[in-house]
Amino acid sequence: MFLITGYPRSGTKYMATVLREAGLDVGHEYIGADGTVDWRGPPIAANFAVILHQVRYPLNAIASAATIGQSAFNIMYKRIGGVPPSFDPVVQAMYTWVYWNGIVEEMTTLSYRIEELPDIWPSIWDHLGLSPVPPFPARVPTNTNTRIHRRLTWADLDAADPKLAQYTRNLARRYGYRLDLPSNADLATPANPNARRCPVCGTRIE
Repeated sequence: MFLITGYPRSGTKYMATVLREAGLDVGHEYIGADGTVDWRGPPIAANFAVILHQVRYPLNAIASAATIGQSAFNIMYKRIGGVPPSFDPVVQAMYTWVYWNGIVEEMTTLSYRIEELPDIWPSIWDHLGLSPVPPFPARVPTNTNTRIHRRLTWADLDAADPKLAQYTRNLARRYGYRLDLPSNADLATPANPNARRCPVCGTRIE
């Protein structure tokens, strides 16, 4: 079985829906016969043979995560082993975006950007050890499980906590995101020729 995990509000329900449309028995925050897509992955990671790390552009993920309940933040704080300097929702979301993604990275071999899913679809199947590769289910709406939230800018993050905002920028760059675009733009950067690549399929391992 496989686990796809990452930060909450990073498209996990969309990913689970796409995989189900492709014919797999995959749960969203529950375990199906083939696996699960669940942001709460770190505590259960030992149960899975394959673990992938899904990331979403931080301005979008943080803006959406600022609307989640305190209980979700508390789950992450317990695993992180610390709390942010402020319990402002944006600060909590920035802090957990940085540290939760860092924890997930340590237990996975591949980090990928959800915005690139149609382009890296064959590589995802290779990493999951599955074949043949079915057509990408483009009919699944990319706004699956969307919620209403404020739009954030990098200036908003700086105003909330400049140190955490810089940590967020640094990690976003390492994941290959451009920082000069608004939250609804084409977010992926060109391939980084110096990035590590999977020896099996050539996908960038950020």
